[in-house]
Amino acid sequence: MNVRAKSQITALAQPQFTTSATVAVTPAPSPQEMLQLCHAKVYPMPVWIPSPVGVEPCIDLSQWRVMEIVPDGTRHFVGRNAAKSCGRVSSEIVEYDSANGRGQTRSGRVYRLRGPAGFTDEIEYVWAVWCSEYGVLEWLDVTNQYRAADYDDA
Repeated sequence: MNVRAKSQITALAQPQFTTSATVAVTPAPSPQEMLQLCHAKVYPMPVWIPSPVGVEPCIDLSQWRVMEIVPDGTRHFVGRNAAKSCGRVSSEIVEYDSANGRGQTRSGRVYRLRGPAGFTDEIEYVWAVWCSEYGVLEWLDVTNQYRAADYDDA
């Protein structure tokens, strides 16, 4: 990872600030660096344990994808918890209603897919951390099997 001195930053930033102190900035890791950090269990952003199902029985998931773990074949919703604006990975999907874009997971939680499928850097990061924590080395993106013209926000 690169460290930039204040003089390099002020040449790029607007407006320019002047101080006598030297500032070190670490740019965000690339996706490859992020995976390496996750496999080393060094997480540059916090990740927390989700609320119990009784507290949060249903989650609206935006910018969602569905990933299948290889070789065991379990599938998981990955996306943004719309109410909390944070990345989320579900437990194994056990039931799915394609007409309504709703799925239930092994934990009993219901996920409602909202809007078009997608993936952001934050969601990719949460997925990488989850994979690292559970020893997942290989997966398939099976999102296209769950799309029904992308689900309305209703």
